[in-house]
Amino acid sequence: MRVLLAPVFTAGAMAWQLIRGELRGSTPGHGLDELHDGAFEPGQARTVQVPAHRAKALARDIWHREWLGLLAIQQGCVQQMMEMAQQFSALRFQGGRVIAGHPAVQIMLADMQAALTDVRIVLAGQALNESGFVDLLRARNRLHEGLALAANVAMQTFGGLGYMRDNGIEKRWRDVNHLRQQSGGALDMQLMSANWTFTKATATGAHA
Repeated sequence: MRVLLAPVFTAGAMAWQLIRGELRGSTPGHGLDELHDGAFEPGQARTVQVPAHRAKALARDIWHREWLGLLAIQQGCVQQMMEMAQQFSALRFQGGRVIAGHPAVQIMLADMQAALTDVRIVLAGQALNESGFVDLLRARNRLHEGLALAANVAMQTFGGLGYMRDNGIEKRWRDVNHLRQQSGGALDMQLMSANWTFTKATATGAHA
């Protein structure tokens, strides 16, 4: 049995629906972009009403944990890509020496490391509260953009070979870019950040 937690709205009020069901038709795919090939068949459902302030806090906590998890997965993909790029650049010869010795490749590896360090610093300082949520909400686009650029750089170290499935790096490249769209793309994050900040400011003004 599996449980799905979904927000529902009735007469303008937000509630949560706990749905028990089964996941059917899902088969392993080549990458994260092929995960959504199954279907959730709902069975029993129960609606849970909570006060407005608790509903917002619950939504915030769910989003926060999901974004942290997605960032950690994306970071792991890029970490693997950097390790693969380091190993490959230490073996591939060009211009009479391994390409790891070329300044351009050294800059690429440094850029990858910088993107990973940026994400690690944010993840290490995260707290599951309102402040941490707002910080991550504002930083998420920047972090995803940096990791996507790092993935592109890792692909470049392989040259044309990077596009071949045999090397495995193309799968991770697709995974990293797919994760950028999970739980909200760049525009979604901008709109949500503006709305969340506006709502918070309005509530603060009302209490004042």
